Formats: sequence, structure tokens, C-alpha cells
Amino acid sequence: MASFVNLLFPYIKSYGKLIIFYVILSFLAKLLGISLPYFTGSYIDSLVEHIDINSIKVFSILLLILGLGNILANCVQSYIFVKLKTHISNDLKLFILKHISFIPISNLESKEPGYINHRINSDVNVIVAFILGNSFNVVINLLNIVLLLVICFRINDMLTIIILPLIPIYIMSYFFFKDKIYTLNYDMKEKENDAFSKTQHFLENMKSIKIKGAFEEYNEYIDKKLSNVLTSLLKYTRTSLQFASNKTLIKVVVQVILFYYGGKEIISGNLKIGQFTIMSNYFIMILDNLGFLYSVGEQYQNAKVSMDRILDILSINPEKNGSVLLENIENIELNNISFGYKGSNSEIKKFSYVFNRGNIYCIAGENGVGKSTLINLILGIYVEEFSGTILYNSLDIKKIDLYSTRSELIGVSEQEPKLTYMPSGTGKEHFKEELGVLLTALNVNKNLFDCEDTVMNVSGGEKLKISLIRALLKKPKILILDEPTSALDTVSIAKLKKILLDSKNDRITIIITHDEGFKDIADEIIEIKAM
Repeated sequence: MASFVNLLFPYIKSYGKLIIFYVILSFLAKLLGISLPYFTGSYIDSLVEHIDINSIKVFSILLLILGLGNILANCVQSYIFVKLKTHISNDLKLFILKHISFIPISNLESKEPGYINHRINSDVNVIVAFILGNSFNVVINLLNIVLLLVICFRINDMLTIIILPLIPIYIMSYFFFKDKIYTLNYDMKEKENDAFSKTQHFLENMKSIKIKGAFEEYNEYIDKKLSNVLTSLLKYTRTSLQFASNKTLIKVVVQVILFYYGGKEIISGNLKIGQFTIMSNYFIMILDNLGFLYSVGEQYQNAKVSMDRILDILSINPEKNGSVLLENIENIELNNISFGYKGSNSEIKKFSYVFNRGNIYCIAGENGVGKSTLINLILGIYVEEFSGTILYNSLDIKKIDLYSTRSELIGVSEQEPKLTYMPSGTGKEHFKEELGVLLTALNVNKNLFDCEDTVMNVSGGEKLKISLIRALLKKPKILILDEPTSALDTVSIAKLKKILLDSKNDRITIIITHDEGFKDIADEIIEIKAM
């Protein structure tokens, strides 16, 4: 339970006043809920004793006030719960996403984005709902049970003593099932996330599937994943139903005892009809409160699964990022660099090179030989996972603040760019003249460049052009272009070459290309060969 508190306390604390109001309303709603059966039972006994019409009016007005108060308290409490749950869930999701953005990329490459996204959303919602819905209400329900038992004991101690031993039996059954529920629930969630991820992958690659005519193979694959979910769900459901059946059985036994011994007490004159009504309602409320605690136990196993999965993500250490801020980049020196992805041989082995400002470098080679990997190493994407040294201005890359360097000094245009919206305030309004030149040179409509829908609704070629413009607009000290000519016509290629030549003295320019015509502007050509 401590892990729940440690994770959520900062967010709960930030909404302290609203949470206090929520707890007060929860307690008030419980008190009003207790008062209604007591009031009703007292009214029945008063009727049996022949009260006058004025007393009936008073009872009716009080009943209306209590009922309306109970409705209002529950409605406001539910509204505040939704508001708090949404705020805290959003805050926690942002915290987790921020953490993910700083962990090594290699920790994410084995998981599909759809899986991670669904996992975070579902687990955060479960955790926050569990804490908000239960942490304070557990205390309130325990106090409620004690208060109800005291009232029942005062009304008829013998009947209360007969029923009381069933409460610990009710509690013990939870401990019998809790471990099995946890294990099955964990497995079910993993299967659900996996199926969600594979279904999202299917939808994202619909065009490729259509081209290949691979509908049947993909449908069989998805069907297998969904069948795994069903099998896991049914196992979990069987155990949950056994758990719930025990709860219902004990509730039935309590009602049978209450009706049998309560009826005998009424016949013997030790219990009034109204008092029997009060005790009947209160024991049902006690069982409901125990049922709530019972369900908290079941929900705890569910929430514990979600918490463990969130902690698995948060336990991944952030990648190392240095503290030195660079103002300029004169050269990049690679000395005996070796690197290979997990589970594969080295893709780059003992590679050395020096990139100097004022030069244009073309990196050439067959597909799959490590050209893009080399760029990722230069950018520090795998800063902890290579051997050798990479120096910026003779300074070890591991000592440099790479986040700041990439943001301020490096411009990259990828071969298959995934665009994000570039809102006002990000700098583009300061380069209106340069923007106009680039839009004309690459034949891009200005409205398309500014449009928020651009990230989703343009062709791959247009995305590449926009990516090129964004990289050039930064006026970076390192400019990296991956296959920049694949979406350009002959005229645009010529204009891009001129732009690169005119600005080459201000930066290090690195171009990955298969275009032989582009090599004529290169100062040096680097041939990467398969290891």
C-alpha cells in the first residue's frame, strides 16, 4: 500500500482542499444513509402506538429533508470524484510520459507504442480510481460498521451477538482468494494490452496489408491474440465468481438468521416491528459495507497489478545527460566506435571519422549497413550503449547536455518523418523571409505548412518537404538530412543544393543519400560497408 501512497501523494496533495470537501461529503452521505432506516423504523413503531396526524406530518417533512439531503450529498460527491479522478489521472499520465521521454530508446524498441499507451492509460485509471474511491471510504465504512453494530446491539444484543461471528468468516474468504486473483488479473491485463497493440498495428498498416493481400494471415494472427484474451479472461472470471459467491452466501445466511431469530424476538415481545426493520436494514448495510471492503480487497489485487506495471516503467533509469551547454559546434570526432542492437551482431565496428564545420559530408552505402545507426550515434541517441568515444569540440558527448544541443543546435530531416504540430511561438514567425524562400524552393503551400492537420493528412512526400524546411529554419550548427531528394523534383533538388552550398560555412552538413547527383556538392564522401 505504501507504493500507492508514495506515487500518488504529490498529486493528491495538490488538490488537498477539494479532497477534504470530498471526504466530508462522503461522511455526510453515510450519516444520512444511516439515519433514513432508523427514522423509518421509529416511524413504524410510532404508527403502531397510534400517533396523531401532526406527528405524521412532522415525520413526513423530516423524511423529505433527509432524503433530499442524501441525494444532494451523493450527487455532489460523485461529481467531485470524477473531477478529482480526471485531474490526478492526467497529472500522473504526464509524469509517466515525461519519464519515458528520458529513458534509453533501446528500452522502448522492443515494445509497440500501442501496447505502452494502452498499458499506461488503463493502469493509471485503475490506480487513481482505487485510491480515490477506497482510501478514505475504507475508514468511513469501518466507522459506519462500528456505529451500526453499536445501534443494533442497543436495540437487541442477543440477535446482534448471534450474527456477529459471520463477519470474520466473511473477511477470511478474501485472504483465501487474493493471490490467485492477483496472478490471473496480471495475466489478463498483459494479454489485453498485447491484443490491443497488435490490433492497432493492423490498422496502422492497412495499406500495406491491402497491397500484399495478406488479410487472411493478419486476421488469423489477430484472432489468436483475441483468443488468448478470452482464455485469460474466463480463468479470471471463474475465480472472481467464486470469490463473489462466498460473499453472497454469507449475506443469505445473515438474512436467514435475522428473519428466524428476529421473528422469535418479536413474538416474545423483546423486539418491536419498527426495531426489527431498523436491524434488518442495518445488517444489510453492514453486509454492504463489508461487501465494499471485500470488493476493496479484490480491487486491491487489480490495482496492485496496475501499480506493479507502472513501477516497472518508472524503475527504468533515465538515460545519462551531461550538463555542459554548447554555444557552437566546430567539429565532431568519432574514435573507434562500435555498436550493435540487442540480439544482433555489431552493426558498426571500430569506425573513426572527423566532421568539421564548413563541410558537406555525404554518407553512402547499401541499405542496412548502418548509415542511420551512425547518425543516431552522432546525435547521442544510444549515448550509453556504444564503445569508443564521440567528441563534440573535443568534449566527450557524455558530458554534454544533449537535450539542449539537439533542441538548439541540431536540425534533422528523417527519411520517413513523423511530424508534430509546430504551433505559434516555436520560432517560425521570426523567419518569415527564409520561410518564404524555402516554401518556394521546395514547392510547398504555406497553408499546408502552418496547418495542424498536416501531421496526419498529407502524403509522405509533403511530410518530407515540411521536415526539410523545419530543419533548415532552425539554422542549426549540425544539419542532418536522410535521403532528402526522394520527394523532390529536379528543380527543387537544384534549389536545395544551392541553399546547402550557400549556408555550408555556418554548419556541419551530413547527408545520407543514394542520389549520385547530390554527391557533387559534397566535400567528402563516406562509404559505409557491411561488417
